Amino acid sequence: MKKKEVGIIGGEGASDLLETFLGIGEIKVKGILDNTEDSNLIKLGKKFNIFTTTDPSVFMRRLKGMTVIDLSDGWYRKFLPALDGEVKIVNPELSGLLVSCVRDRKRLLRTQSALERVSEVIVSTFDLNRILNLVIYIASRLMNVKICAVRLLGPDDKLTMVASYGLSKKYLEKGDIDYGDSIAGWVVKNKKPYVSVDIKKDPRYKFSRYARREGIASLLCVPLLVKEKAIGTLSIYTSSPRKFSPGEIRLFTTFANQVGVVVENAKLFKDIEDSYKGLLETLGVIVETRDFYTADHSRDVKKYAVAIAEEMGLSREEIESISYASLIHDLGKIGIEEKILSKPDKLNAEEFEKVADHSRIGADIISHIKILQHLSPLILHLHERYDGRGYPDGLKGEDIPLGSRILMVADAFSAMTSDRPYRRAMAREEAMEEIKRNAGTQFDPKIVNLFLSMLKEKKV
Repeated sequence: MKKKEVGIIGGEGASDLLETFLGIGEIKVKGILDNTEDSNLIKLGKKFNIFTTTDPSVFMRRLKGMTVIDLSDGWYRKFLPALDGEVKIVNPELSGLLVSCVRDRKRLLRTQSALERVSEVIVSTFDLNRILNLVIYIASRLMNVKICAVRLLGPDDKLTMVASYGLSKKYLEKGDIDYGDSIAGWVVKNKKPYVSVDIKKDPRYKFSRYARREGIASLLCVPLLVKEKAIGTLSIYTSSPRKFSPGEIRLFTTFANQVGVVVENAKLFKDIEDSYKGLLETLGVIVETRDFYTADHSRDVKKYAVAIAEEMGLSREEIESISYASLIHDLGKIGIEEKILSKPDKLNAEEFEKVADHSRIGADIISHIKILQHLSPLILHLHERYDGRGYPDGLKGEDIPLGSRILMVADAFSAMTSDRPYRRAMAREEAMEEIKRNAGTQFDPKIVNLFLSMLKEKKV
């Protein structure tokens, strides 16, 4: 298909129009006219090897028979007494409408890009605070404002500020807003956007003294909707009066609709995560009720293991996995007879083999629970040894998962400093010496050195 050839006469929005045409295969810009060589439009045209000029006569001869989009104030006409139909001029009103459409398109593309960035965060984390902070940061840039805020509706029908950008601590002290009250409450109740060009004179705005102190002039507040239910608001503020256009309101509403879904998903994930943690705690308690001497052992292991992982600077996800695995690291003991677990004497070979198999049993149980499957390797290899003489697979050194190596040290120290059927608890210093003596053989020496330093410095 032959490309449509057009020219552009400079004016407001001409550069936006040219950039859009450059990205559209069906339209080719053949010439640019502007009243100065230093204009951004002419510079952009030269960059893409488009014919440019400040001479109206030359421009019209060059573009004879083509369509010209006129965004100027008509300055060129005094140099051209009559055009005689040599070119087809699109008048400034229609040209301006075209630029508005182009700008709306660019905003929508920016919205899509912004939502993609939010999605990237969601894929990596369901941390609601992190998501909301990213949302307000992007919204402020998307709408070219310096102040943005999110309020969420709580079970008490109050709107609480959960994230903000550009607002002072004094402003944040104004507290919660009742459902239906003030502008944010009205937006939630009516599920509609609200624009206030002069917020200090708006009767719906109940905090005019805060607005004066903050230097706020205008406001655009839109609802966060999920399945036609308002769960909060997303607001932007300006320091000088601004009448938001219908296109800007549509753009911000589109963004807010997606944010509403993101927030709801993050909250649902938090509920699932809380249930998940509750399940782990319950499984840990089940194990401890079968073995009096290991009561609170899992929580102690968790305390030591998490402290080590944090000191090592591991990621949030790695620390969480270690934390969860520590709660259920002895889950396999469910399959071991109680008389063996509570035996006061040394275990015979057969009994030891049964106890030694508990890490494999636990890992197998966990592997069948989809949400816990990623913890299975940490539990399976908890009783390997750094020198390769452990069980069940005889892994050596850094072939043992890092989480397992951390749990080994935490588990051993907790066990040494707790009473057992066959011995009394060791003193803290004695247990530290025993851990140190087995560094490089049973335990990872780097983890041992770190843990002992933390104990000496009373960091744990």
